Amino acid sequence: MSMHNMWHRVRGPFRCLQCTEHKWEQYDCDKAGCLSCGARHQCSSVISDSQCDLVTMDDASICCAITGFCPPCVRYSTQEYVGDTHVLMSSCAPISNNVDIWSVVNHIVVWFLVGNTTREIRNNKLKKILTRQHNLFIKSVRKHKLGSQRRFSLCIPEMFSILLHEQTFANCSIASDELCHTCTNHITRCITDLDWARFESKHMRMVVGLLYLMKKGLIYNNVQWLQAVPELAACLPPESVLEKQFNLSMKLVCDTENEVKLTLRQRLHML
Repeated sequence: MSMHNMWHRVRGPFRCLQCTEHKWEQYDCDKAGCLSCGARHQCSSVISDSQCDLVTMDDASICCAITGFCPPCVRYSTQEYVGDTHVLMSSCAPISNNVDIWSVVNHIVVWFLVGNTTREIRNNKLKKILTRQHNLFIKSVRKHKLGSQRRFSLCIPEMFSILLHEQTFANCSIASDELCHTCTNHITRCITDLDWARFESKHMRMVVGLLYLMKKGLIYNNVQWLQAVPELAACLPPESVLEKQFNLSMKLVCDTENEVKLTLRQRLHML
C-alpha cells in the first residue's frame, strides 16, 4: 500500500469529488493531499519535469509552493557578493535605466584587455619567459662550446634571440581594437538575451567572467550562447592574478558559468 493510499484512508471520506481550491496537507517531504477531495500532489526531483508551482527563494533555491520541497539544482545567491571587496564598481561606467549596454560592456572589455594593469602583467610575464629561455640558451651554448674545439660564431645566438623574442611576444600579445570590438558584440548579445537587469548590479564581474568563457565559448542545449574566440587565450591575464591585481575572486569564471547556466535552466522551465 502506497503512502498516499494510507493517508487517503485515514483522512477519508472526503466531501468533494473534485474541488476548485485544494486544501493541501503535507504528509511527506515531497507529497501532499487535498483535505477536500483527496487529490494527490507529488513533487518531481527534476525541474524540467516538475508540474509544481515553483517559487524562487532569497538564497536562489527553488522550492514547491505546496510542500516546500526543493528539487536539486545549482544554487546561486544574488547577495553573495554584496559588500564583497572583490568587486570594483568604480572601474566601470555608471549604470542607469536608459544605459547603453554596449558602451558599458566595451568600457569593461577595453579596461580589462588593454588597461595598464594587464599591460604590466604581460610585460612581467614576458620578461620572466625571456630570462628563463635566455638562461637555457646560454647553458646550451656553453655545453656545445665545451664539446667542440671550433669557435662558436656570435651571430648565431643573436639571430636565435631575435626569433625567440618574436615567438614569445606572439604568445603574450595585447588585444587589438578589432578583438575588443568583437568581444563586446558577443558579450552584449549574450547578456541582453539573458536579461541585462538580472546582472546590472554586478555587470563588471559578469563581463570579465564571460571574457574567460569566450576562450572556448558556451554551448547549452545545443545552442551557442557565447561565441568561442581562441585568440583571447594569448591576451587574458592568468586567473591566478585576478585576486591580487584586480581584486576579483579567483572563482570568478566558475561562478559566472554557473550563474549563466542557472538562468538558462530557469528560462527553459518557464517556456
